[in-house]
Order: sequence, then C-alpha cells, then structure tokens
Amino acid sequence: MITVAVVGEKNTGKTLLIERLVEDLSRSGCRVAVAKHIHHDDFDVDVEGKDTWRAYAAGAEAVAGASPRKLFIVARKDEDLSLIAELLRTISKPDLLLLEGFSGMLNDDVYVVATGSRRTAAGNLIGKYDVGSEDSYKRILEEVTRLCRSLDGSRNFGRRPKAEPKTL
Repeated sequence: MITVAVVGEKNTGKTLLIERLVEDLSRSGCRVAVAKHIHHDDFDVDVEGKDTWRAYAAGAEAVAGASPRKLFIVARKDEDLSLIAELLRTISKPDLLLLEGFSGMLNDDVYVVATGSRRTAAGNLIGKYDVGSEDSYKRILEEVTRLCRSLDGSRNFGRRPKAEPKTL
C-alpha cells in the first residue's frame, strides 16, 4: 500500500484534490482508502439516539455499526496514524491510502502533496497542488498513478474496470 498525504492550510484545496484523485484513480482500477485528520474532538459519525450512539455514550470503549454495504467504527483511542493505516489496510485492502492532514505525524515512508504555501518537514514531497490549476492536478495525478503502478505489475492497475454498484 502506498501512502500519500495531502497537507496544507485551511481552504487550500485539500479535500477537492482528494475527491478528484479518488474519482480518477478508482475509475482506473486503483483501490483507494482515505483518512482525514480532524482537529477537534466533538465530531460525530453516528446519529444521536440510535443504538450505536447510545452504546458509545454509555461508555463502550468501541462501537461498530455494520450493514450489508457499510461499516463504521468509533473508538476511545488516541490519534495513531499507524493504527489507522493498519485498520484501513485490513478492512479494504487498498492500493493507495490518501491522508488529509496528519502533517505532524508523517514519516519518510509517506509521499506528500502540499497545497497553498505549506512547507513540509517530513515525508517525500512529490508535488505542489494549486487549487484551480488543471496543470498542477494533472502532474499530481500522473505522479500518484505512477506510484500505484509501481506496487505490483501483476495487479493490472489501470486495466481493471471499476465495479458498478449493485442495485438493491
């Protein structure tokens, strides 16, 4: 699994870049997972009053909600990028893990795309993205595609059609 972090100040196009990369790379057959760094603790992915929310509010250390096509996990755990990467690797077996943020937790095994005027101290800088610049997006997409293809030639990256969602 290749890890690419998109780092930069607020409103510099990080989320837009990740959305576009996920869309284009998934269409090419790359399995992509995304992890987002959230700077505040009071966010919620669950719905107040629902069973999973109630179990967590009652003090459960971790709660998972699962349906035939979706899964979420909420845990009382300190930020740990290696644990997040391992969970996503186990759950979805991605070719590529895109990180939004996490700039203070990166190591030299992580490739980095900077947005805005952001300078990065850790990781391997592979490019700078300027929101609104199609040329900078194309350069980033080409570089990330090259990294994904370097994983394993037998995976046929770029030749696997994306599976169509099943209609229920």
